[in-house]
Amino acid sequence: MAYNATLSLALRYAAGVTAPTTTTKPTLANANEIHADAYAEVQAGLVAAELSTTVTASSVLDGRVKQAEALLTSAGVMLAKESLGEQAIKNAASMESRARTMLVDLRRHRGFYLANGGTAGTASSGWTGDHFGLDRDTTINQTPGTGDIPYAPEASFDWTDKD
Repeated sequence: MAYNATLSLALRYAAGVTAPTTTTKPTLANANEIHADAYAEVQAGLVAAELSTTVTASSVLDGRVKQAEALLTSAGVMLAKESLGEQAIKNAASMESRARTMLVDLRRHRGFYLANGGTAGTASSGWTGDHFGLDRDTTINQTPGTGDIPYAPEASFDWTDKD
């Protein structure tokens, strides 16, 4: 479910756009798809910031993600309307830019959002891993006692030789 529970909440920044119906441009179905796209983009921003996509209701982070989702939805619907003037197109671009800045700020201020409604998510870093696992020679059997690795090192001299 999107962070803004209804499409009308997500369209709060779309000045001059009437409530979408089956006959408007964009249609209600298209506006709902734009809202779903905005929700997915906000989730991607949270994941990139290594925050969980589940947000505590009525928290600072909740308000922030709702605002970003509403800005993206409003901008998308305004652009899909196509009959708006040049100023409306500039406003839509400005809203989209503002929302993207907010999503980047999630990472920059991650500690703040963890303390105010967020929880740690799965790390999305491509640098995680270990050299033993990533760079190992796959032709060598690493199991001790079988294959190429003995249980213990062999003796360096023979105790039985009594010359």
